[in-house]
Amino acid sequence: MNSNTKTVHYTAMILFMITGLFSCQKTDNVLDPTTNRMFRPIALTVTGITTSSAVVGWDAVPGASKYVFEASQDSLSFGNVFVHDTIQADTISKFTHAVTGLNASTGYSVRVCTIAKDPTISVSKFQTNYFVTKSE
Repeated sequence: MNSNTKTVHYTAMILFMITGLFSCQKTDNVLDPTTNRMFRPIALTVTGITTSSAVVGWDAVPGASKYVFEASQDSLSFGNVFVHDTIQADTISKFTHAVTGLNASTGYSVRVCTIAKDPTISVSKFQTNYFVTKSE
């Protein structure tokens, strides 16, 4: 590369980086603006799966007052809900909920939705996940 090409290349990179820095803004939007509904929890994970238990985790949603957690023994249809808990939101950023009394080698569905502090805001849609317990 000649020196003019290098100068143009480096100038373009610097301008691109500066544009990126100023175009990103932190927002505290907790609503889906098209529906006046809370966003559903993200990063719904299932860890620590054994033959009889699992730990479900999710990230907190700003503006939440509580979460509804459900577990069902099926493939995401939730026709056989055996856990239905309401969990109060607090200041932590990551929630976990243990599900126990499960059967080995069995498929389970879990889901979580967000309820807003403001009663005029609709409940979020459910975030779902499916897992199979370990065999004996």
